[in-house]
Amino acid sequence: MEGLIKLEFLIANLSPKTQNLYRYGFRKFIEFLKLSSEESLFLFLKDRIADRYFLNFVNSLNGLAPKTIRLYVGGIKLWMEANGIRANWAVIKRCLPRARIVKNLKSFTRAEVKKIIQNSPPEYRLLFWFYAVTGLRLNEALDLKVSDLNVEHEPMFVTVHGTKTEAAKRIVFIPKDVAEELKDFIRGKRKDDYIFEARMKGGRLNQKVVDKVFRRTLKKIGLLERDSSGRGYTLSLHALRRFYETTLINAGVNKMIVDMLMGHNNGIDAHYFKPTTEEVIKEWKKAENALVLFTPPSLEEQKKEIEAIKTELAIYKEALQILLEREGLTPEKVKESVKYVLKHILTS
Repeated sequence: MEGLIKLEFLIANLSPKTQNLYRYGFRKFIEFLKLSSEESLFLFLKDRIADRYFLNFVNSLNGLAPKTIRLYVGGIKLWMEANGIRANWAVIKRCLPRARIVKNLKSFTRAEVKKIIQNSPPEYRLLFWFYAVTGLRLNEALDLKVSDLNVEHEPMFVTVHGTKTEAAKRIVFIPKDVAEELKDFIRGKRKDDYIFEARMKGGRLNQKVVDKVFRRTLKKIGLLERDSSGRGYTLSLHALRRFYETTLINAGVNKMIVDMLMGHNNGIDAHYFKPTTEEVIKEWKKAENALVLFTPPSLEEQKKEIEAIKTELAIYKEALQILLEREGLTPEKVKESVKYVLKHILTS
C-alpha cells in the first residue's frame, strides 16, 4: 500500500524479545479496533487524530504491569510516528501508567558499609556511620539534637523522639567506636544544636540532599544501579537500616528487642512487654562487637607497630651516620648547623 511503512521494517534492528512484544501489542491494538490488518489500520487512522483510540486501548490493558503496557504500546507509537498518524504524544505520555519503583529489601554487607563510610564526603561520613549502626530512620537521625545524646552512660545512647506521640519515644545504644567519634564531633556545640547540621547555613540537614550525597557515594564505589522499574535504585539509604536489623538478628538478639530498638510496631501492647533498660542492654550487647566497624588496634598490634618504627629509625640513623662520616662531619657540627639555621628562620 502506497505511503504505508510496515512495522516489520521499523523493528528489524531491535532485539528479538522487543520485536515480539511490539508485534503482540500491535496485533492487540488492531483487534481492539475490530480491524483485520495493518493496511486497514492505516486507512482507519490516516485522516484521524489517534488520541482517543490509543488511550482507550491503553485503558483496556488495565491490570497489566506498567512496564508491560509501555512495551506493548511502544511498537504502536513507533508505527504511528513513522506513518504520520497524528496524536498528542505529550498528553498520551501523561496518561500512561508509570513503572512502580521496586521495593528492595536487600541489605548492605559489612564490607560495603565500611566502604561507604570511608568514601563518603567528610561532612557526611559520621552521619552515614551513625545511621548504619543505630538503625534509625533518616528523618529521626536528622531530627536529633545534642541534648538527645547521653554521653556519660555506658554504653552511650541517644533518645529518639517518635513522630506521633511521646509514647513512641525510645532509646538506642551506640557502639563504642562511633561513640568516641561523636564525643569529638559535638564538642563546642550547644545542647539545642542539631547533631548533624547543614554545613553552610546550619540548622537541620535536608533529607533530599542527604539522599543525593548517598547516591553519589554509591556511584563512586560502584554500588549504584537502577532497579527493574528504571525509576528507583536497588540499594538506598534504607539498606543501612536493614544492615542494622540483620546484624542484630544474626547476633541472636531477641526479635522483640530488635523491634523496640528500630521503632517497629510488633503488634504487642507496650503494657505487656516492658523490658528494663538493663535487659535491653544485655540483648544489644550480643551484637555490639558486630556493630563496631572500625576496631582499634590491640595492645599487641600497637607494640608490633612501635617495634617496626624503631627498626626503621635505626636504619635511618645508621644511613645518616655513614653520610656524616663520608662528609667529615661530626654530630656536634650538625647540631650547631641546625641551631644556626633555626635561629636564622625564627629571627627573619
